[in-house]
Amino acid sequence: MSDYRIRLTGVQTIFLNGCAVLKKGYVVALIGALPFIFSLFGYWSAHLLLGGDVVVMPALVGLPLYQAVPELCEREINIRVVGFKEDADLESGLVVSQSPFSGQQIRQGQAAHVVVTRKPPKLLAPRVVGLLPESAQSLLNKNSIVAKMYELNAKQPRGVCLAQLPESGTALEKKRMVVYRASSQDKPMLLPNLVGRPIGEVRDLFAPYNIALKVTGMQKTRNCRVKEQRPLAGSFLYTSKPFTVHIQV
Repeated sequence: MSDYRIRLTGVQTIFLNGCAVLKKGYVVALIGALPFIFSLFGYWSAHLLLGGDVVVMPALVGLPLYQAVPELCEREINIRVVGFKEDADLESGLVVSQSPFSGQQIRQGQAAHVVVTRKPPKLLAPRVVGLLPESAQSLLNKNSIVAKMYELNAKQPRGVCLAQLPESGTALEKKRMVVYRASSQDKPMLLPNLVGRPIGEVRDLFAPYNIALKVTGMQKTRNCRVKEQRPLAGSFLYTSKPFTVHIQV
């Protein structure tokens, strides 16, 4: 009776050992199949996430957005604006670059990245009225504005900006302005008749002005009289520029 039980126990032992071996084989096989399972799962997930078929990317550069969007919708491609390029000469919303490029393959459901144009913000005319020439020109250069200058006689210091067109704060379409500046306060004066006057008196007369005297002849004292002058009496002269009066005594 005891031998029979021993034999049964041996059979059970063999059976249990066989099951253990089989289980170990299944585990090894399962481990070996894991890369394939994960690869299959990844492909299935990518297929669900990225969409369906592969399509060819159309040419979008040069198209306005309202035309580019239908082109992509027909192929079930999404669109994403990733940047803007400011250009005053182009209309807003034109596609200037795309990714993927035209002709490349893209999967349905993916996004096409585009850069489109837009108008730069309007430039407003700066205020130059009251500024001296250097400050006004620096402000104009900073904004790339070309200004046409006109001069007007005024009491203000020379070069000070008196007026401008357009007014400050007005939109500049072509970055051009007109600026009026104060001209020299120098007014033409008439050369008086110097003939017969003492040379000392003539020197005192011209001392406050930017006028040089070139005297020829025998000059003994301040009382020597002027015999001849050039330019003649009645001529216009400007004291803002060096001027020479020729006198013979």
